[in-house]
Amino acid sequence: MEEDISNVRYCFKGEWKEVENCKVTEFLITYFPSDNSIELFDIKKHRLFLKRNKCHHIALKDLFVGNSVSIFSRQITLTDYGDSMTRQRLSIKMQKTFGLVQSNQIKNLGPILESIQGGEFTISRMRMISLTREQALELFKNVKDAVQQSDLVMQTISGPVVIMELLGNNAIRNWAEFVGPMDPEEAKKSAPTSLAAKYGQDCSRIGFYASNIPEEVEHLLSLFFPERNNPQYQVSSLVAKIKNSTCCIVKPHAFQAGLLGPIVSAIQKAGFEITGLRLVLLDHSAAEEFLEIYCTILPEFPAMVTQLCSGSCVALEISGKGENTPTLFRELVGPSDPEIAQKLRPNSLRARFGVNKILNAVHCTDLPDDAELELEYFFRLL
Repeated sequence: MEEDISNVRYCFKGEWKEVENCKVTEFLITYFPSDNSIELFDIKKHRLFLKRNKCHHIALKDLFVGNSVSIFSRQITLTDYGDSMTRQRLSIKMQKTFGLVQSNQIKNLGPILESIQGGEFTISRMRMISLTREQALELFKNVKDAVQQSDLVMQTISGPVVIMELLGNNAIRNWAEFVGPMDPEEAKKSAPTSLAAKYGQDCSRIGFYASNIPEEVEHLLSLFFPERNNPQYQVSSLVAKIKNSTCCIVKPHAFQAGLLGPIVSAIQKAGFEITGLRLVLLDHSAAEEFLEIYCTILPEFPAMVTQLCSGSCVALEISGKGENTPTLFRELVGPSDPEIAQKLRPNSLRARFGVNKILNAVHCTDLPDDAELELEYFFRLL
């Protein structure tokens, strides 16, 4: 017998940091999936802060611990589950798993990301990094075939890789099935729609890794996505060339709409390379600092800041065109207003994926001289 969705609710604890005075308010957030409505309860004052209201831009997939959501112009970070029932329900429905895309598949990153987001997975954390031999050995320590393990380690340390924390219903099992068997030839027969079947070259160059062992998944997530107080593999292992490159930010609205893959695909099809990647959750002050150059130039500045810190964004380092990369990529991005872009440059990123001047899909470096500064900000300073 199916559950009556009208009676279902999910509760989370969250924090709202007021920009003006840095005051932190703790809320109990109740989400009602039947009509996408949300209620806020002030924990300290023990009173209702916001009565139940519809928030059509928020879905259950956006509600996971550590994420930030915009609720009526308030950026609220989810810090914990609000009750045992929510924890129990979402432990399977929003299960975490570890994903890896190896260096030989970076050239196919766009369609791979499209497949991942289209496969009902939520990307909650993601970075492009370089692994040491020791890290790669730890990653593949459960691969029993010694020759295959050695080949996988060598392939993994030969170039940058993309690591991900993925959320989804039975994510550990489903991601393992999504990747497919470790032998691409076997995958083509038994799992023809899997990533291994589509992109794998041989057993040492399959291009992906998935574990169906919960204990191993937990270990890998703690190893490669440690908490802030343990930055062992955090910023130090991020890769970025900085020189002869430019910065692109896939904005929160585009990322939430599942457009990261299509945008990366369009960038790669245009002949550019993705040489750095980092999923970032900016607070208001960081977004304001990054966009500061537009403060006295654009009347939309406050709305631009609000959008950039409304949820996760993805910072990309774009390379591949030498010293002309910033200028040529700016042409691919197109005018800031998607309506104008659709008339002047209909094949530009903003024409294809933008909605309006605020929700225009991507930010890119406007002036070539600022490219290194913007890349340093996202890949070295944050």
